[in-house]
Order: sequence, then C-alpha cells, then structure tokens
Amino acid sequence: RTARWQREHQGLLGAALAALRRAPQHEYVNLAVGNLLAIGGGKEDGKRTLQAQPPPPLRALAAALWNEELDTPEFCAFPAAWQPEPPRPGGGQDGGEGGGEQRRRPPRGPIP
Repeated sequence: RTARWQREHQGLLGAALAALRRAPQHEYVNLAVGNLLAIGGGKEDGKRTLQAQPPPPLRALAAALWNEELDTPEFCAFPAAWQPEPPRPGGGQDGGEGGGEQRRRPPRGPIP
C-alpha cells in the first residue's frame, strides 16, 4: 500500500510542479505544491520548486527540503507545516546584543 501511494504521490507532485512553473503566483497551485511537499517531498522536489520561483512561504519550505532541514513528513497543512526559525535578537551584523536598530546613528542631512 505505501509503495503504491508513494508512486501516485510522485505523479501528483510532478504535475503540481509543472503547473507551478506555468503559474508561480497562483494561490491554489502554491497550496497544492506546499501540501504535497510537506507530506512527501524530497531534495530534488525542493530544487524543482525553487527553480519555479514561488512566493516566499513556499520558497522557504522548498529551501528547507533542498537544505535537508525537513526530512520527515509533516502532519499538518502547508503553510503551517514548516515555518523558518525567527531571527534571533542580536544575531545581526553588529555582533552585539539585541537592539541593534536602536544603536544605529540617525540619518545625516544632505551634504552642502
């Protein structure tokens, strides 16, 4: 049963990815591809999804598959299936503690 389902899943995912390449901004296509990826997508599927240049939520899921950060099927629907970790406070370029935005200099006026 499982092997037959996986074969059918690959066919559905292939068709959904083909549709995504034609209409990367279509909401229902994005949801379909995201759900199919969340329950059984692989690294190559993530790559094909990224090549279609989808919107950011699907792009994040595809990147997670490509980087092998998501290696097990998820049991909830996309886009809740995978959310990237929020940026850490203090993880900015200044290397200091949080609040880097408050420590920036005010913008300068025009040069005379």
